[in-house]
Amino acid sequence: VWDPLVTDEMRQGLMWVNELTEKGYLNELSYTYTTKERKNLISPTDGDMQVGIFSGHPEINTNAQTDALKHFTALGVLGDETGKGGYNVINEHYESLGFSGFITSDCKNPELAMKFFDAFYTDECVSRQRHGVKDEDWKYEEGINICGTKSYVKSIDRRVWFDRSLNKVMGNLLGFANDWNYTAVMEEGEGHTGHAFRIAKEGYEVYKNSGKKREGQTGGLIYTMEEYEEREMKIGEISSYVNENLILFCQGEWDIKDDKNWNEFKDTLYSLGQEEMLKIVQDAYNRKVSN
Repeated sequence: VWDPLVTDEMRQGLMWVNELTEKGYLNELSYTYTTKERKNLISPTDGDMQVGIFSGHPEINTNAQTDALKHFTALGVLGDETGKGGYNVINEHYESLGFSGFITSDCKNPELAMKFFDAFYTDECVSRQRHGVKDEDWKYEEGINICGTKSYVKSIDRRVWFDRSLNKVMGNLLGFANDWNYTAVMEEGEGHTGHAFRIAKEGYEVYKNSGKKREGQTGGLIYTMEEYEEREMKIGEISSYVNENLILFCQGEWDIKDDKNWNEFKDTLYSLGQEEMLKIVQDAYNRKVSN
């Protein structure tokens, strides 16, 4: 396995984001938000948009009362802006059908729990969790979604996206992904939904066709209890260090072009146990490919 955090491509990306920040295309306030504090993009009544670039779902980061999305287009994968190239990481959601659910060993009625799974994973139940109330938020109508594949879910009302209450069940209880009812068919044209569909479609084309794809990507690694516990001990401190210092690089408080700073970042990262973390991942990967 390889560590993307210490690659030349990662450093290139940080240089590029720092340049965007210095030129005002990225607002410095962007770095003060956590996921839970995410704010919607609102179109100003006059003047220019305050955010030149944003990362996130077009509909979740806006709302139906704003025309903000018409000002944006999908951004291509970082290529050779600083001479290092880059990689486009493939999200397995778009590549495969997946289901995951677990019944604990102390379950008093596993047969009943299994029947619940059987009902929960029916096509209509998945569609209701993902898209809302049938015939109010969506309807059965075959079409082509942003992935270029057939879907029988046609979106009617997208407000469920701004609430996400139904999706909490999907995300917290069970996990699933399939193109025919996970990704709905949306209306093209003007308006909030039309521009959201356009940006999502553009983004998917970028995702599929741009950048270099690193060979040997894998997911679904299974760790032993000892490996899991060791990862849990180290991952918190490592993640905090990485998140805090990547922001400093992006904002220019720590000069990403200075080799001394970059080497100090890497040395500290490994002193916190990153090398041991990589070994755990490598062992899990070796077990997977050997089976």
